[in-house]
Amino acid sequence: MKARTAAAAEGAAQQAGSGRVRWDGVLFLLVSVLTLFARFRSPALLLGSYQDDFFYYLQVAKYIATTGRSTFNGLYLTNGYHPLWMGVLVCLYRVFHGSAFFVALQAVSLCAALATYLLLLRVLRLLLLDGLARAGAFALGMEALLLVRYGMEVTATLPLATLLVYLVVRDGMPPSFRRAAGLGMLASLVILSRLDAGLLVALLCVATLLPRLRHGLPVVAMAGFACGVLPLLLLYFGVNLHVFHLLTPVSGLAKQMKSTHDISPETWRSLLPTDRMRRIVLLPELLLVAAGLLAALLPMQNMRKNARSSRPVLGALLLFPALHLLLLSILSDWNVWPWYFYSVTLAAVAAFVLLGRRVPARPTLSLTYLYAAVLVCYAGAYAWRGPSSITVYQSSLELARYMDAHPGVYLMGDQAGTAGYLSHQPIIQTEGLVMDRQFLQLMRAATPLPKVAQQYHAAFYAEIGGTYDGACLHVAEPANAGRDSPRMRGKVCQPPLALFYRDADRMPIRVFPAAAVQPD
Repeated sequence: MKARTAAAAEGAAQQAGSGRVRWDGVLFLLVSVLTLFARFRSPALLLGSYQDDFFYYLQVAKYIATTGRSTFNGLYLTNGYHPLWMGVLVCLYRVFHGSAFFVALQAVSLCAALATYLLLLRVLRLLLLDGLARAGAFALGMEALLLVRYGMEVTATLPLATLLVYLVVRDGMPPSFRRAAGLGMLASLVILSRLDAGLLVALLCVATLLPRLRHGLPVVAMAGFACGVLPLLLLYFGVNLHVFHLLTPVSGLAKQMKSTHDISPETWRSLLPTDRMRRIVLLPELLLVAAGLLAALLPMQNMRKNARSSRPVLGALLLFPALHLLLLSILSDWNVWPWYFYSVTLAAVAAFVLLGRRVPARPTLSLTYLYAAVLVCYAGAYAWRGPSSITVYQSSLELARYMDAHPGVYLMGDQAGTAGYLSHQPIIQTEGLVMDRQFLQLMRAATPLPKVAQQYHAAFYAEIGGTYDGACLHVAEPANAGRDSPRMRGKVCQPPLALFYRDADRMPIRVFPAAAVQPD
């Protein structure tokens, strides 16, 4: 009886705490607004704050909204994107134009960051005491905010995946057909926001269904979930096959051309703290997840009943980044960019819960808020100084002006997203990320670059990352592919028509006549 009274009092305290406006919630809102909207003080900072990959999305969204054709260059159809985020951008572009579009986009990003924070707070309040839950939600929400700022598809994935985790922790697999179907529809949206999130959905399904198997197969729940998750996915894959003659996005297939199935070291090297984002955000997340994995192996004590029942779900979240990165390293030998690490952020939620029940509350709170203060300072510095990638935008703007002054079809790989958006000339994207099935075949066959230029009637070739050997520049596309992926090679033995510098390290961007590219 006393235990029930204590539990009821604790639940009432949780509800009372959730109903008040807290300083941490107000601070999170202010930091989010500053981080996402400070870029509007100058056009260069506005566009320079987005990743180059974002402009692949935006350029295709512009074509879909204005012409109804899914294309990056106006010449060839492409499905090189995750569909849900593309749908959001198309809807925004149909309604807003010019600077209003970016205001609307940042408003959507702000809503996504706030939704993720509030859902994290709900998840942690189910499993931890209120103080720990608020501290953890603030720190993890800041990490999510720093992923949302890029303008990439994880802006949709993070709140949707967190909502899915919340519902699964709270209810497990619903026994009724209707509720299971609703959960399945949410799961399909998570997958459509990022297709590799299907691994998370599969892990959560296993985690929720396995404990129920001892009582018999939950046929009704499984049927309802399948009826919810399958229609949207089948529609998406069916449209892909019918329109693009590919089952999955060309952007993913272009990165999955390894000649072997060995584990690529490039994926794991991407975890090294080589830049500020990886040092301040990714490294602490990885350490937290590693500690959470150790804590998961120990028996749980003083764990709330709902936390004990959610132990399989916590385990699934902890396994997600390991399996996610392992799968990436088997399929691809490309580098992994920061927004891919959304899986680590989600796993950090489970790790924080497991550690929050084992480490004394006071040092845990102090350490969590100290780390949150570091994240707030990092976000403030980012908003004040702008991203280091702003030089990519500035060099792309110079290149776009040159392109418009010298019209024609351009071959270009890395950094083609920003240049393609800023210029009015069509770009054949030599990494294949926003091309079509035919271009994938040329990549897979390691077609010589001069033949590619001839087949696509290219007039110019914009090159990044080649190496000089004597008087000739040797080039290989895609430049970002690893050693086990095929390359389209060529060489140029004449001075460039134009030269730009990509970043502070003065990496050159050279423009040549396409006819000057010779077989290598």
